[in-house]
Amino acid sequence: MSRLFVGIDSGTQSTKAVLIDGESGEILARRSAAYGLIATDVPGCKEQHPADWVTALNQTIEEIVDAAGPRRRTISGIGISGQQHGFVPLDARGA
Repeated sequence: MSRLFVGIDSGTQSTKAVLIDGESGEILARRSAAYGLIATDVPGCKEQHPADWVTALNQTIEEIVDAAGPRRRTISGIGISGQQHGFVPLDARGA
């Protein structure tokens, strides 16, 4: 049985995940979870709540692992890409 791999992209509008057969390269499953934008008074500026990114990531990973079924134990690697040029300030507690 070939190994499986997961690819995750945390983008500006959604988090997407794919499940790939390591031997054939076939995409076995695709999942995504969208998140909205928060309008601001600054022209050309939009905001998002980071908790929405975490929720979307958890959802897509859970769905991809479920899609793997009994082969989930053969998931051997995860590749991740994310948004660029985003500013994510943290408070004193690191939140």
